[in-house]
Amino acid sequence: MEIAILVYPSIRARKYLEYMKRHKKYPTSAIIMGSGEEEKLLRDMKAKVIKVPSKKFKNSMVYDAIKSLKEEVVIFTGGGIVPEELLELKRFIHIHPGITSEYRGSTCFYYSILKENKIGMTAMFLSNKLDCGDIINTHVYDVPNNINIDNEVDPELRADMLIRTLKENKNLVSKTLEKPGKNYYVIHPVLKHIAILKVRKNGITK
Repeated sequence: MEIAILVYPSIRARKYLEYMKRHKKYPTSAIIMGSGEEEKLLRDMKAKVIKVPSKKFKNSMVYDAIKSLKEEVVIFTGGGIVPEELLELKRFIHIHPGITSEYRGSTCFYYSILKENKIGMTAMFLSNKLDCGDIINTHVYDVPNNINIDNEVDPELRADMLIRTLKENKNLVSKTLEKPGKNYYVIHPVLKHIAILKVRKNGITK
């Protein structure tokens, strides 16, 4: 299956591309929003690169670039909420940092660390309802002994989950999320600090 990638310049996007290159799971096309260091990685993987100066999803240039893709599936690398008019063009794969039948929300992995000392990941197709899209794959990880959760643990595990999904479910067969989990709001700094202390104490050293 040919897959494109929508690159919003970020640590997460670069990690996705590094893992895709390492595991030879190359995108056939890529749209780069704004500017960043990702272009060289994409050229190395022989992807067709479309550069769009805007970093806003609600932009006609972004819309036209996505519409022009021959691929029907696009890997989403973050950058905000994808508007419905784009969801109608393609199917977007998103790696969510939680098991969506239990945890929803942008920082829900902190809550799963506090409750279970685990981090779940869900590969899903984006929908117009928050973290309620069809599920492609799930996996639960032990928490590594690394307190830089936002900039190292999170993008690393998301990238690993992306590759795991592309290998284990090559046809991207999905199933409906029958019962969405609780929506966890952006974590309070005090709770975040407690979660980091727990990682420092109980995390798994690789």
